[in-house]
Amino acid sequence: MNKRTILIIAFSLSAGLQLAMPISMIARYELTLRRGEAFKFRAAPADPYDPFRGRFVDLRLEPTEAQWGGPDAESVRRDTVACGLLATNVHGFAEFSSILRSAPGTGAWLRVEVSHVDSAGRAHFRIPLDRFYMEEDLAPKAERIVRSMRTTNAPPIYALVRVRKGMGVIEDVYVGEKSLAQAAAEAEDEAR
Repeated sequence: MNKRTILIIAFSLSAGLQLAMPISMIARYELTLRRGEAFKFRAAPADPYDPFRGRFVDLRLEPTEAQWGGPDAESVRRDTVACGLLATNVHGFAEFSSILRSAPGTGAWLRVEVSHVDSAGRAHFRIPLDRFYMEEDLAPKAERIVRSMRTTNAPPIYALVRVRKGMGVIEDVYVGEKSLAQAAAEAEDEAR
């Protein structure tokens, strides 16, 4: 083989590897949306703006604590990545039955970032799903709807999250039984 052939092969391999990473990330995301198990997480949304990606609803998914499922609780440091075993409570919302250091063999689980484990053995964590992007013109209306519904009699605000092999993807955000985008679009129609 001559030098030029080796350079062409090396360039082709390099380009292929650079394309493989984003393609695999997109494929994993789409596969989770299509085949992932659905869980409803209670959410407390706000509506900030990202100049590079546009309007999004900033979500704080709940619950944020569960029982630590291993003997090594004292070795947990801030931002430790762990696996939260998921279950559905009697009200139909997601809850974590326990938090483990490594992935379980069966059942639905989601990666979480543990901040600490308290003296009672409860792990305090953050669910790394915090952004739901919306259409630019509907996002401010969605924010007003969410603000107006923060009363005790308001329907629950929740995110429908698809979970597969530790990865979670937010499919939609709901206010009661309506999607947030649908509620914002209806509010826009009523304003006209």
